[in-house]
Amino acid sequence: MTLPSIRNLIQEQSGNLFLHSKVKDDSLREISEVISLAKKNIDKMEIYTSLREREAKASTGAEFGVAFPHAYSTKVNETELFLFISKEGIPFEAFDQLPTKIFFVILSPKYPKVPKISNLNIIANICRIMKSEVIRNRILSANNLEEILLCLEPQ
Repeated sequence: MTLPSIRNLIQEQSGNLFLHSKVKDDSLREISEVISLAKKNIDKMEIYTSLREREAKASTGAEFGVAFPHAYSTKVNETELFLFISKEGIPFEAFDQLPTKIFFVILSPKYPKVPKISNLNIIANICRIMKSEVIRNRILSANNLEEILLCLEPQ
């Protein structure tokens, strides 16, 4: 299965793209709230619980101020990606111990009906892109999702 471009996986978000939380657990609640606005069939507590269970296994904070919280749900049919920004950064137990500012949140079907897109493939693809300090800075200086999506266009 060919991996769709990251830009094509990112979902429209009716809620706020910019996080106001200062700590990890609050940020997961805030993320869950926004995703539940976009995915009306999924309760915010279901999303939050799934994100928390994953974080309890190991932090999804990576490097360069980027994290990949992910959850599974029986109420989605294909993998979806949501993007959140914290201008100040949130302590997220990242590998490099830097505060996390860019959150790529993956919502995947719990029982996929078709060959699923691997979360690891998505994360690896995003990591390659996020190694660029120029792209990270462009994302952090963007004012809305449209501007961020332009940053993720193939160069």
